[in-house]
Amino acid sequence: MQTVQNFSGTSIPFLPATLIKHESIGWNITYHIFNPLTEQLERKVIKLNRIKKHYRTIAEFKAHATRMVIDINTKLESGWNPLLEGTVNARNFETISFVIDKYLQEKEKELAIDTYRSYCSFCKIFRKWLDEKYPNIKCCQFTKVCAIEFLDYMYNEHTFDKVKKDENGKKMRKPRTKRQQEELPEEFRTEKMSISANTYNNYIRNGRALFGWLVEKCYLTENPFMNIPMKEKEQKKRTLVSPQQRDIIRNYFMDKCPQFLIVAELIFNALIRPTEISRIKVGQVDLFNKVIRLDETQTKTGYKRDCVLSDELISILADVLAPG
Repeated sequence: MQTVQNFSGTSIPFLPATLIKHESIGWNITYHIFNPLTEQLERKVIKLNRIKKHYRTIAEFKAHATRMVIDINTKLESGWNPLLEGTVNARNFETISFVIDKYLQEKEKELAIDTYRSYCSFCKIFRKWLDEKYPNIKCCQFTKVCAIEFLDYMYNEHTFDKVKKDENGKKMRKPRTKRQQEELPEEFRTEKMSISANTYNNYIRNGRALFGWLVEKCYLTENPFMNIPMKEKEQKKRTLVSPQQRDIIRNYFMDKCPQFLIVAELIFNALIRPTEISRIKVGQVDLFNKVIRLDETQTKTGYKRDCVLSDELISILADVLAPG
C-alpha cells in the first residue's frame, strides 16, 4: 500500500517500512522513499543481524524490530526524508519555475513599477529558456554551467524581430493584415537582431539578483551567476541636435502643439525623465523659486529631487498654469 506525505507543497509518495526475513541476508527493515533528484522511489534497507544477536529469543528481537518499524513509519508520515538529512533542505528541490513566481510576488511589493517590469521581462525570457532546455529543473540542479549555457544561447543564438527604419531613422509602420505583410517588399519587413553586449550584461545582473534572492531564502547555497565576467560595454551612438535644429523644433511645436513643447523642454532643460513627467502635480511646480519638486515616489531613484527650470520654460509654464 502506498502512503502519501507532504513535501514543500507537493504530494510525495513513499512505501512504509516492513520487517522482512530474507534467506540469504537475514532480518532487515525495508522501505522506499522519494528521491527528489531522480523523482523515483528509492529503496532503503536497515540490516538487523547484529541487533538480533543481543536478544535471547526471536520474540524479544521481533518486538524491538517492530518498534523500529513503527518509529520509521511515524517519521515518514510526518515528512521525514533520510535522503535529505544532514546534507540539504527541502527548499533545494523546489523547481526554479515555482520559485520565480514567489520571487516576483515579493519584488512586486518592493520595487518601483518600471523596475518591476524589467524583472518580469527577464524572468519571462529565462523561464522560456528553462522550459525548452531544462523543464522542471530543481534549484539544486541549476549550476554555473547552466547559467553560462543560458547566457551563451542568448548572446550567440537567440534573435528577435526589430522593425526596420527608413532613411530618416523613423520606424516603419508594421502591416496589420497577413496579406499586407506578404505583399510588403523585403526591405520594409522586420529584421532579425541579436542582443547587444549591454543587454548581455543586464542578463547577468538580473540573474545575480534572482539567484541572490534564492540564496537568501535558502533555496541555494551559491549564486551561479556570480564571477561570470561581463562583456565590454558598447558606447551608445548619440546624434547631437544643433542649436539651429532646436530652434526649428521649438518653433514647430510652439505653433502646432505647445503641450508637447513643454514635455520636450522638461526633458532637455530640467532633466526630468518622461515617466517622472507623467507623475508631476500642479502643486509641485514652484515658479517663484524656479524648480519642480519631485518626491521619492515619483523619481526613478526613489530620492527627492528639485529640478531647476530655465527662464524660457518658466514663461511657457506660467502661460499654461495661469488661471482661466
